[in-house]
Amino acid sequence: GKSETRRSVAMSLFGQLTKQVSQAWDESQAKKDLEKVAQTLDQNRGSLLTAEGLAQAQQAILETQTAQAIQEQTTRVCISCKQRILRTAAFNCDECKEKVCTNCIIRCQVFSATGLYTLSQPPEQVQVCGKCGPSVQLRVRRGNVEERLKRIAAFLDGTLEPYSYDKETKLDKTYRVSGSFLSGAHQVAKFFPLGQTAAAVKAASYLVRYGPMVLFGNDLALGLQLFANLAKKVDVGDLQKMPPEDVWAGLYYMVGEHCGERSRTPSVEKLEHISEGKVPQPSREEMVRLRRFVRLLFAATYAEPTPTDVQRLLRQVIPGCELLLAEFSVLREVPSHFLVCDRRKKEAILLLPGTRNVTDLVTDINAESERLGTGLAHRGMSKSATWLAEEVGPSLVQLYTSGYSVTVAGHSLGAAVGS
Repeated sequence: GKSETRRSVAMSLFGQLTKQVSQAWDESQAKKDLEKVAQTLDQNRGSLLTAEGLAQAQQAILETQTAQAIQEQTTRVCISCKQRILRTAAFNCDECKEKVCTNCIIRCQVFSATGLYTLSQPPEQVQVCGKCGPSVQLRVRRGNVEERLKRIAAFLDGTLEPYSYDKETKLDKTYRVSGSFLSGAHQVAKFFPLGQTAAAVKAASYLVRYGPMVLFGNDLALGLQLFANLAKKVDVGDLQKMPPEDVWAGLYYMVGEHCGERSRTPSVEKLEHISEGKVPQPSREEMVRLRRFVRLLFAATYAEPTPTDVQRLLRQVIPGCELLLAEFSVLREVPSHFLVCDRRKKEAILLLPGTRNVTDLVTDINAESERLGTGLAHRGMSKSATWLAEEVGPSLVQLYTSGYSVTVAGHSLGAAVGS
């Protein structure tokens, strides 16, 4: 009896609810708009197959009050470009609190005295719109320069504390261990025909290696977009019509052919360096000096992304050296750099490693030309060099005026930026 009573009450409530929903729908603006759109489509049925007719139908839908209400609820207008964007893709400007889209947002990296960048301790950033960008960038830059100069002053006074190890969180430990395991599995997958398992291992290895950079920004997508824009400007047959996978496969094949050519003919590299009928022979002193920089760059490039690991490896090359600055790239056109000093030789060396992560890759691909001095320069590298001059330059000047020689040493991307 109780079950029957509950069922009858539930059916009664459901019937009332259905009636209310039906009445609300009959009286709603949405139904009127839908009937209006249906009438428009019926009248222009013959022209819907043309681009013009389809555009008119879309415009009729967008002009309805319902569509406008949905648009107001689901989108926002970017304060910089005035384009409508989905609410989920909009950011708040940290300065004026207005909405800004991914393409217009400006990110400024705040200097960290610890130099740490981990999943549990992401870098502090300020994100602002184009209107607030210049003033905020200047303010953040001044703060960063002051903090770096404090470390330089502490070093000159003999009171600089070395970078210290922080307790590793469970998240960071999981990431490190999984990265080491997948790195080994990735190497094994290259030599054994594991089929789909090998593909899964390679994909997982890529995600563990580059995943954090993808999570903290849209750098990978931006890199592909920049590359696509460059490809469109290259007049090479039907390159513009090729699907992306064919373009990337072609580049990979080209690199393989280049490596194969050097393997078949070891003298190719020698021939490339012949000048005036002979290969220049550097002095032994110069080679020893360059070897020292190569060892420093190797330590800076292949160290784990922690200041303490870089510090440990650098001291194996220059015993007793001190690491003054250690900053890893987390934003495009903000290069990784390490400032190491040898107090005995009064020598300061700014080390600029090559491409380490996805953000560096975006800097590589941003290869449009821009004016630099009396000539042209690679845009990504030019902007990186400008950032270094503005942010780290004052620290180098302070060391130089204190009697230290200053050397800039770089590898690959770092060599281009340093030069």
